[in-house]
Amino acid sequence: MIDWKKNLQHAGFIVLFIILCFAFFKPYLVDKRAIAQNDIEQHKGMSKEIADHRAKYHEEPLWTNAMFGGMPAYQISTNYKGNYISAINTIFRGIIHHPVTFVLVCMVGFYILLLTLNMSPLMSAAGAIAFAFSSYFFTLIPAGHNSKGMAIAYMAPVIAGVLMTFRGRLLLGGALTALALALELEANHIQITFYLILISLAIGIGELIRLWREGKREYLFKAVGILVVAALLGALPNISNLLLTQEYAKDSMRGGSVLTINERGVKKTAEEEKEPGLKFDYAMGWSYGVGETMTLLIPNYNGGASLPVIAYDEKALEAAGPDSKDYIGGRIDAYFGDQPFTSGPAYVGAIVCFFFLLCMVFVKDRLKWWLFGISVLGIMLAWGYNFEPLSRFFFDHVPLYNKFRAPAMTLVIVEFTFPLMALLAIKEIITNRAVIREKIKIFYGVTGFALAVCLVVWMSPDSFVTPTGPELDAKAVRRIESDLRQQKAQEMMQRGMPQQQVAMEMQKPEVQREIKAGALEFHKRIQPDIIAVRLKLTSDDAIRSFLFILLAAGITLVFIRVGFNQHAFAGAVLILVMIDQIPVAHRYVNDNKYNSSYAENPTRKNTPVPEPEKSKADSAILQDPDPNYRVLNTLASVTDDASTSYYHKSLGGYHPAKMRRYQDLVEFYIENQRIESGNLINQSMGNDSMVQAGLAKMGVLNMLNTRYIIFNPGYRQGVMRNRNALGNAWFVEEVMQVQSPDEEIVKLGKIDPGKTALVDKAFAVAPQKVKKDPDASITLTSYKANELKYQSKNNIEQVGVFSEIYYEKGWNAYIDNKLVPHFRADYTLRGLKIPAGNHEIVFKFEPKMYNTGGTIASIGSLLILAFLGFAIWKEIKDKKDKPGAAKT
Repeated sequence: MIDWKKNLQHAGFIVLFIILCFAFFKPYLVDKRAIAQNDIEQHKGMSKEIADHRAKYHEEPLWTNAMFGGMPAYQISTNYKGNYISAINTIFRGIIHHPVTFVLVCMVGFYILLLTLNMSPLMSAAGAIAFAFSSYFFTLIPAGHNSKGMAIAYMAPVIAGVLMTFRGRLLLGGALTALALALELEANHIQITFYLILISLAIGIGELIRLWREGKREYLFKAVGILVVAALLGALPNISNLLLTQEYAKDSMRGGSVLTINERGVKKTAEEEKEPGLKFDYAMGWSYGVGETMTLLIPNYNGGASLPVIAYDEKALEAAGPDSKDYIGGRIDAYFGDQPFTSGPAYVGAIVCFFFLLCMVFVKDRLKWWLFGISVLGIMLAWGYNFEPLSRFFFDHVPLYNKFRAPAMTLVIVEFTFPLMALLAIKEIITNRAVIREKIKIFYGVTGFALAVCLVVWMSPDSFVTPTGPELDAKAVRRIESDLRQQKAQEMMQRGMPQQQVAMEMQKPEVQREIKAGALEFHKRIQPDIIAVRLKLTSDDAIRSFLFILLAAGITLVFIRVGFNQHAFAGAVLILVMIDQIPVAHRYVNDNKYNSSYAENPTRKNTPVPEPEKSKADSAILQDPDPNYRVLNTLASVTDDASTSYYHKSLGGYHPAKMRRYQDLVEFYIENQRIESGNLINQSMGNDSMVQAGLAKMGVLNMLNTRYIIFNPGYRQGVMRNRNALGNAWFVEEVMQVQSPDEEIVKLGKIDPGKTALVDKAFAVAPQKVKKDPDASITLTSYKANELKYQSKNNIEQVGVFSEIYYEKGWNAYIDNKLVPHFRADYTLRGLKIPAGNHEIVFKFEPKMYNTGGTIASIGSLLILAFLGFAIWKEIKDKKDKPGAAKT
């Protein structure tokens, strides 16, 4: 029989979750103002060509030439065939618009998890809000880490399925696991899925031991079998993405380097050579500080975010003097932890931390020990290079781990386990109040410990944190230098000095020394106030956490001692959690006047992702009737700019899994040539001949068909045409065989790529001098991202080189509709032997797994839906047959 009262409760709490989302994100969901998202703005650039291709040709290109010279689109934007399970995301997005959908899914998913642990709807709602409003999740939104957010959101339903399977509901648990895992994988953030696997293993091992000790070994094997099937089914709808990503990973940065030397030509160490994925130092780049772990309890323990103080805590500036207050507030970062910078701390809530401690001493369910163990592991892994032995062990021996970066992300494990353990404690207090009353001294001890920690940090923050140091001081000095440099340049221009002369003047050593000295002197003067402001950030949040723990402890003590309605107790905890965590989350997504997360420009209303503004330099370049060229933006790092890709095919981009060989080119040549070309243009004072002579020596830029170089986007004249670019394809006069990747990348800087092609010995292309055909030509006649057509005309056999990135796992070459082998040339480009005569040459991107995977995905989706339907039918049938039966 349907329990309408229970169902209405569930519906009521779902409505509460939706209301919370609308209230929190009112400027976006109600006022329709766009959320500024850095990675999504970058994504708009990197995916523009893909979106245009999709709209024009009604197909997936699977490849884009818009950034890094060209790369697979699998991890940028690809609609995979056959995944019907993804329709669930569409439903959620229909309720709460993307990108804040994941906050609603976090609440719904955790609510389901707690219900499977036999908690009341009210308790489950409290836990759902506690989980969803962890501060770190809200730093993902302005950063644009939407896929990460969705992957986090589906962690709880997966764990709910696993626990249901082990605790008596085999079929429904298995079906939920399969469904949730399919959605988890569809979110496409393997690093978060890896952390989910760690949590699942910890819980799974604990449940296996429990079942074994209870003598339920037959059930144990059934549960394991069901979960194995569920995992396989969950993977099937995402099979195309999984297999194509695995295939591409070997050729990406995550697959390790083929070189044994670095960009300085120095032999790599044995440790560097054995690294099969990312470099260890690079992977450990965002390591959480050991002491910084206190942010789980005190959000601003290390200052908060790498934003000026005034952006989210104006009150802290009361600690600064009147002369330095404005500068510190507007220009000095609040954050002073171990990471290079951060969008905000990992704060799980003072109340959650308090009940977590109570869980450790009062909860009888041995699941707590496995949750505690994985929590400790998650914290220690988050320390990264601050706890190198463990990090190095995982990096060298645990599958996939060397493909990930930013160890601080591992705290996602703790942000999941702490709220779960906190709710286990609340459940224990409600169900075994009399037992806990007998152990009241232990309760007092836990409460006293939690309060004491907060109190001593409030009273003496400088005994625990260090708000200054060599790196922090150097960063502040650089900021001050930048401001002084800009100020001085403006003064020169106000005196009528031409812009190019100002640029020359600013490079003079005496001017640089003057600015440096001024910055050091100013920093010395304001440093005491910087320290005072940062310590106030720490102490203010310490007393804040103290008060919330005191309130939670007081309510809990009254409930234990006096006793009142358990729903009132759970409701009080829910309200306290909201008052504690929602304001902290608001620090990182807000509409304050200093650092609003929302766009103000009325022309951007109702636009989820604002279109990048077209600069005057962009407009000038786009006047070229031939769009098939590449652009180098000298004003942004090659690896940190996808905005150029919105309007042009760019040498740069923004992606953590760019092609490994292209990354080598960046490190050895492109980044240096970006800086050199920018300096060359600025120093030329308009002398085009001087610029072209300098660019002629930059062979790597030329072989990549870099026709335009942006050096001042604000002016139509702020772009230089490179007349040395080699075009879309050309014939070479010599093929030079190289014995190793080391030799190839070094020689690349010494040859003229317009005349000589370097080819690895692995390819069946003999070294040769090619007889020159003065009338030979090769021209690009048709362009699609996944299909390039050329017309060649040559009287004798020639060797052609194409300014496109070589990737053998999908690109095929055809001459007059006949498949022919092609080879890698010049470390990253495509080469082809072209017979005499007039020929049509076509390169097509045809990865076989895409279409095959679509069929498998369709079958997998239908199997999951059938499994879920059968499990629900069986659940209902069993309840009718055994209305009084309880399954645990």
